[in-house]
Amino acid sequence: MEINGAMNSGITGFQRASSQVDQSAAKLASAAATPTAAESTVNVTDELVSLKVAEQSGLASGEVIKTADEMMGTLIDIRV
Repeated sequence: MEINGAMNSGITGFQRASSQVDQSAAKLASAAATPTAAESTVNVTDELVSLKVAEQSGLASGEVIKTADEMMGTLIDIRV
């Protein structure tokens, strides 16, 4: 895989994770605003799991970005 491809994959993954966090947080906020749990159509457990999955995905994507950055730095050091 090319370094640019790895960097782009990491950035795309991070953006997806961020979007998922926003969606799950909005659903949890709407559930919290509902007076009773019976009236809420949001499954809080599912949304908390979704938040955790998005967190792990974001961390993994961050590691991909970090590794691609380190590889690019190494290549630049070799060329100089």
